[in-house]
Order: sequence, then C-alpha cells, then structure tokens
Amino acid sequence: MRAPTPDLPWEPVTLEELSGQLLRADVSGRFGAFLPALAREAVRSGGDALVLRDAGRPVAIYLVDAVEGTASLFTRSTEIADRVVRGSAAPGVYAEVDLDLPRAVFDILARPLPAAELPPLVHPVRLLGGSAEPQVAGLLREVYGRSPDRWLRVAAEEGERAFGLERDGRLVGVAWVQLVAGEARLHSLTVRPEARRSGVGRDLLLARLRWAERSGATGAFSEVARTNAASQALSAAAGLRRSGVVYLYLRPGPPRGPEPARADRATNGSPRRTDTPSP
Repeated sequence: MRAPTPDLPWEPVTLEELSGQLLRADVSGRFGAFLPALAREAVRSGGDALVLRDAGRPVAIYLVDAVEGTASLFTRSTEIADRVVRGSAAPGVYAEVDLDLPRAVFDILARPLPAAELPPLVHPVRLLGGSAEPQVAGLLREVYGRSPDRWLRVAAEEGERAFGLERDGRLVGVAWVQLVAGEARLHSLTVRPEARRSGVGRDLLLARLRWAERSGATGAFSEVARTNAASQALSAAAGLRRSGVVYLYLRPGPPRGPEPARADRATNGSPRRTDTPSP
C-alpha cells in the first residue's frame, strides 16, 4: 500500500470503522454518505483505502482501484488535494477540489424523485442476477479490454444493482445504481459500440431512475464527462441538471488546455465509476 504523499501520516482504513468515523467525515460535498460503501468496495476488491487525520478527525480519504490504479480523493483542503495530485503515482485522481492542473471535467447531474414525467421504455430492461456475471464480464472485456471481475462480485454483495438490455439473446448494455441514505447514484453505463445511438443508454438510464423511485429514493445523480455530448443530452432529457463538478487530474498530463478526450472512456474499474460512455 503506497501513500500518495509519503510525508503525510496516511493510515489504512479498517473495515470496522467504515460505518462510524468515515460516515461522519466532512470531506466531500456530494459523496459523504457514499464514502463507507465506496471504501468498502475498494478494499474488498483488492484496492486501497487510506485516511488522513488531523487531531483524530478525518480530513482526507484516498481510494485506489485494483484494476486501473486510478484513485479518488475526498477532501475539502486545497493544500492536501494539490499535494496528493502532484505526488500520486495513480494515472488519474478524481477530486472535487478545483486545482490549476491538467484535468478533465465531469458534471454531477442530479434530479429529485419521484419522476412521474419520465417517458416509457422502448426496449425491455431487466435487473441482472448473479447468473449474468459471465455475460457482464464479457461485455466489459469487449468494450474496455478488461473486466473488474472481483468488483462485480463485491458490488453485488454490497447491494449494488445491475441492469441489462439484451438483443437477440446477447447482452448489449449494462449499468449500475447504488442506493444510499435515500439517494441513488447512477454509474458505469456501458454499451457495445454497435448498439450505441439506438436508445440502449436511454432505456438503461430510465430503468435505473424508475427502480430508484420504487426503492424509496428521493433523488438521483450521476457523473458525466462534460465532453460527452451524447450522455449530457441523454441526462438532460431525463431531467438531470448540473449540481456540481468532479475533476479527473491526469498523470502524466498534457499542457493545460482542452480536456483530454480519454475522459470519455472512464471504465467500471475506477472507484469513481462515472456514467460517461456514449449511449
């Protein structure tokens, strides 16, 4: 386990404390309630979860994915964020803090629930069970070149729900929803290239919103790359509006300028697991 800044006293997060101190940690504007679940999934999937404390109080949490090696940093401190992003060996670090460093921008798009005005689905979407795991892994491997197999099992055990859409008996799209404290986080939308621009992503989004509503959620949100016009339009049509921003700081990165195109290819392995691939 490598700390992102060796000169700071990072400590491993223990699974025992995830429902206690981490749940009360004031280190995120949007993801506070999700921190225990995200940290638990990172650790159980073979990744790392580190915490930095000041007088016993958590001031930063750093999660590393075992598949990609990308990291998510949760802190309200600009100084800590700057030191972590500059010192981290991860190929990319997600953070809510705005730094003057090369980055891609992800909009946090949110809407209240219920959502009575949502249109009907065009394609049948079903809730996937454990028996569909080989199909899901195959889809992810085809699209991204690899599949976070261990995370697939852990996510299901942690209560994440995967939705799939099939054509001719073949899974062409999958997406997840994570429900915590009455809020639904939509993430990891993946559609086979040949099935894009055909409404698959739209129906996977609508199905997750409807499931979240039926499950008692009062709001839903997702993180979508600002450069991904298709996913931005899809989200807007479903009533999601910009409510915040997350940055992906890339290492090594190009000179400050246009957002890197590879932000649109964020994969399921990341602790952040954005909802960006083209629908």
